[in-house]
Amino acid sequence: MSELIRLHEFNNIFKDLGKDDVVAILTHPSPDPDCLGAALGMSALLQIHYGLSSKIYHKGEVSHPQNKCMKNVLRIHLNYASDFDYKNHKVIIVLDANLERTGLKTEQFNKASICIDHHESNHDDCFDYADVRINGSTCSIIWEYLKAHNIDLGGYPDVATAMVLGIKIDTLDFTSPDTSELDMEAFRALLPHANKESLAKVTWYDLPKIMFEMEIKAFEKK
Repeated sequence: MSELIRLHEFNNIFKDLGKDDVVAILTHPSPDPDCLGAALGMSALLQIHYGLSSKIYHKGEVSHPQNKCMKNVLRIHLNYASDFDYKNHKVIIVLDANLERTGLKTEQFNKASICIDHHESNHDDCFDYADVRINGSTCSIIWEYLKAHNIDLGGYPDVATAMVLGIKIDTLDFTSPDTSELDMEAFRALLPHANKESLAKVTWYDLPKIMFEMEIKAFEKK
């Protein structure tokens, strides 16, 4: 386990929550596969280890064709920012972003409970617990927390699939300069639990017709 995981401190965040409490998970406005996978992985951790439910909130749109495909194929339920009220959540987790980038930071709501991200830049002291480090994927860091809690996602194929996609896509198939041994270890551990059919559907997603029309127009202008 990485020395960056302060497990006792992390667990303490949840110690006063009851079964009726709902944890809020905030993403950047237009969540991509790494963001979506990390959010599902965190939701699974909260449910399996702590018995807590959670809601994922985002402020923008899931607009990229592959991201839309992933959301639909894996039946990922997202809540719009208009439904988010920080006063309704004792614990708020920010993933793959800082609080500013979620678009939900206000003068009243200026601190969250946890931040986990693989981008080190532009982070401040807006969190009670932060694990922010250069890495190929946030999903890989979330997997390390699952591993630390002895969770292997064997019974959660959609979560494993989402995390595999997040690692694969954010590391550019392990060619990104930020790709780490953790990314490769997490990918190897998660892949056996992924749904191969769903994985193929999202990897080879259908391009919208307009993209082909734009390519034709561009070719005709040459």
